[in-house]
Amino acid sequence: MDYKAKGGNQQIVKAMADKVGMDNIKTGNKADEIEYGSKIKIHCTNGNTYECDSLICTLPTYSISKIKWNPVLPQDKINAINELQYCRINKSATLFKERFWEDDSFSIITDTFSHYFYHATKYQSDSKGVLISYAIGDKADILGSLNKDDREKFVAQSLVSAFGDVKPLMEDNVNYYWGTDPFSKGAYALYGKGQWFTLMPVLKEKMNNIYFAGEHVADWQGFMEGAIVTGEEAAKDIMS
Repeated sequence: MDYKAKGGNQQIVKAMADKVGMDNIKTGNKADEIEYGSKIKIHCTNGNTYECDSLICTLPTYSISKIKWNPVLPQDKINAINELQYCRINKSATLFKERFWEDDSFSIITDTFSHYFYHATKYQSDSKGVLISYAIGDKADILGSLNKDDREKFVAQSLVSAFGDVKPLMEDNVNYYWGTDPFSKGAYALYGKGQWFTLMPVLKEKMNNIYFAGEHVADWQGFMEGAIVTGEEAAKDIMS
């Protein structure tokens, strides 16, 4: 996490999109039915239909389960989709007027609802700084349900034993709780005991000309890198 794209990590996505060509990228289309056989037809809620020879499905399992597949998915794949759980994680970024933590490599684990903090504006020259906190499980549920004012109070309370009252130094706070994400209902896949060797191969197994990729079937889970690797693998299979 020490390496970041200048201007934000969205610059990576923009560069890839520019290379592909925006005319070839269709946003704003929500698939609700997929017919597959010798050809694949993707039907969207806005009335658009797309036909293709091959499909790489990178959706999280929650979204896969909401699509009408015609014919229906194999029962073992349906079971794997329903069994896989996703982590409840809350990410909260707080902008402070000054960096009271001093050390650029600052991070701290607490026993509070905010749980874990790290310095996100590392190596940047501005006197202001951002601490990002990650909370998991029930802690994430609690933080994700708070309004901004109450959330900032929790963040300040989490740091008070180490730094005193930092509330006056707070300038802004933004928050995202993946537990209520409409497409995944969680942050990243959480395999239970024995599931990696039973569920994962079933989830990743292709069906005819449909390939499955994404963070949930990557060796490096929880990161963009893992998702990209699985997409590259699927693309190589199609082109081979």
